[in-house]
Formats: sequence, structure tokens, C-alpha cells
Amino acid sequence: MVVASSGIGAKGLSQTPATRNPLLPGQFWPNGARLVISLSMQMEGGAQPASGADSPMPRIDSKYPDLPASKWYDYGYKEGLPRLLDVLDRRNVKATSHMVGAAVDLHPSLAREIVERGHEAAGHGQTWTA
Repeated sequence: MVVASSGIGAKGLSQTPATRNPLLPGQFWPNGARLVISLSMQMEGGAQPASGADSPMPRIDSKYPDLPASKWYDYGYKEGLPRLLDVLDRRNVKATSHMVGAAVDLHPSLAREIVERGHEAAGHGQTWTA
């Protein structure tokens, strides 16, 4: 069972509905939990530079658009994040989503879906370089 989402200290604890009972005296985390895991996911697809972005693909000459890296990032917003959201829903796990502004501008419905599913949205700059 998840008792807390990431990015928030114990006093501002963000809890799943199953753990909204108050802390008992001497407890730090709800329900006597002894381990809390912080989970974050990045929403960056589309905000990467046309060339030179880090990816698992070999680097190519910066005078050319890096199509392999771009396609790798495309997977994130087309398949990766939607599938990850489904997995998190099935496990009743909430995460902090660090969102690059340019990616949100390109994919507002995905950013909205992340928040509507109960995940915490966190700013991650407007672009990779800002």
C-alpha cells in the first residue's frame, strides 16, 4: 500500500484515500508505515533540442536533426506515459510528474490527464535549457 507521494514532507503529506486517518502518537508515517518510496516521472517529450539531446541512441553530427533521439522521446508521450499511468492506477500509486513547459504546450491533454488521475504536477522549466 502506498502511503505518501513524493516531493512533500511529513507535515504536508499527500496521502491516498485509504490512508487519510490521522497519525497516532509516536508515528511519523500513517498506518505505522516503515518505508516510504518517492516516485517521480518526467514529461519532457517534444521539449528536447532538435539535436544533441541525451538519449540511448548514438550521437550524430549536430548539423543534422537527431531523428532517432526524437522518436525515442516521442514514445514517452505517445505510449510510455499513458502506459505508466495505467500501471500506477492499477497499483493505486501516485507520483510527482516533473513537466517541461514546452512539452505541456505540445501535449496539454496528457498533462491534464496526469493531474486528473491524482498525480502531483511540478514545474521543470519551460525548455531544457531554461
